[in-house]
Amino acid sequence: MSQNDSYLWSQSLVLKHKNAFPTGCSPRRLTSGAIAVAICLATSAASETATSSEQLPSTVNETLLDWSGLYARGILGFGVGNYGGALDGGTSDYPSDGEGRLDGEAFGVAAGYNLQSGNSIYGAELDLMKTNNAGSENCGNPSFSCNFEVDAIASFSGRFGYLAQDSLMVYGSAGFALATTTAFTEGPVDTAADADMTGYVLGVGLEYGISDRISLRASAKHFEFGDQDYVISEIPETATIQTNMTRIEMGLIYHF
Repeated sequence: MSQNDSYLWSQSLVLKHKNAFPTGCSPRRLTSGAIAVAICLATSAASETATSSEQLPSTVNETLLDWSGLYARGILGFGVGNYGGALDGGTSDYPSDGEGRLDGEAFGVAAGYNLQSGNSIYGAELDLMKTNNAGSENCGNPSFSCNFEVDAIASFSGRFGYLAQDSLMVYGSAGFALATTTAFTEGPVDTAADADMTGYVLGVGLEYGISDRISLRASAKHFEFGDQDYVISEIPETATIQTNMTRIEMGLIYHF
């Protein structure tokens, strides 16, 4: 094909498709033949691709869960601990070696409130737990067993957390605790006495947001309760007992 024929062919192509050319690729500018047509079309396609990319919605990761506000929690847990003390001011130990082991499951509910400032979370929580933490060992008189049960625990704690990721919080907590307990002996004569114990609780945990309303929590709490007197009237004797417990909890939380 001669140079003149090539020019005529390119001009006929331009005139045939002149309405398809975008702004900036005027047919009048295409006087250098087929190569110019190809370059112009390629440049226009690149420009349209860039414009389309700019118009795509942002995919920046956003926090799924707003951590601030009121929430409610259901809880399942298991705890282990110790109990021990003395009868009548130290005449003998309760149980015989001065310390017994506790263990058992727990379940309950909690409610709390969070405030968020950047990656920091501040909050407070009240929980109520029904527990079945019990222990039994021989008394100084082997005809009797010296038993102890923690029937329920309520605690009120402050929390401080930090968002390691948008949906993952690590936290620590500290607060006050109240336990409903029973000390009792079994043997030739069965005896029992109930009392409330006061103490403190420390905790650490992880919480992960799985939606804008739901999160999962795993935590460990340690409870310490001081001396409490139990008057065992049938003997009669007074047992002064202390107890402690560490509990692992799993919880499902709904954020209002």
